[in-house]
Amino acid sequence: MQILLLSATPFELEPLLAYLNKQWNMENSCLFSKNNCSIALLYTGVGSVATTYSLLKKLQNTQYDLAIQAGVAGSFIHSISLGSVWAVSADCFADLGAEDHDTFLSAFDLGLCNAEEWPYSDKRIVNPHLSSFAITLPSTSAITVQSVSGSEKTIALRRKWDAALESMEGAAFHYVCQKEQLPYLQIRAVSNYVIPRDRSTWKMKEAIAALNQEVIAYIENLMP
Repeated sequence: MQILLLSATPFELEPLLAYLNKQWNMENSCLFSKNNCSIALLYTGVGSVATTYSLLKKLQNTQYDLAIQAGVAGSFIHSISLGSVWAVSADCFADLGAEDHDTFLSAFDLGLCNAEEWPYSDKRIVNPHLSSFAITLPSTSAITVQSVSGSEKTIALRRKWDAALESMEGAAFHYVCQKEQLPYLQIRAVSNYVIPRDRSTWKMKEAIAALNQEVIAYIENLMP
């Protein structure tokens, strides 16, 4: 099995890289092999544009059996524990559209996109592969934005998507994988709650540790 494992930044996957260096064969700095499996690491950069470009460029030269996007996320739901890890079942571009005074009109509301035209389903990009790859993590929905929510007004507008998590890359990853017919999983660890910006409440270190623990366990379960 050939796996493409990507994150926006290298620090989100530092523990995984240490694991691969110790227990897998290093073909080069971003490619590892073991038995009949290979893992290629890809650091895309932050945001949807960087993710789309980096992922498509990578897919030009190599075919993969599975792509996994791993990273941190904020949570709109305070009953979700910081440091918990989730598989994202559906994602969307939550800030693609126009402001109309105090309301937000999505590209779907404006008639610029069809809410049911593939790869969209009810304005979202739903991942159909969660059961196929036997991931045991709890699943939930997410939104993708170009600037993370940090004010009461923005948070209120984005809560209307009724999603649990927020990231800056997930929907772009879903979109490219759907279009390229590449099986994929998006795995997110919750580093903070979506509240008016207060970095003192974030648990980034704990989230990254939990994220990598789950990704490593999942990879080991995939091994023949």
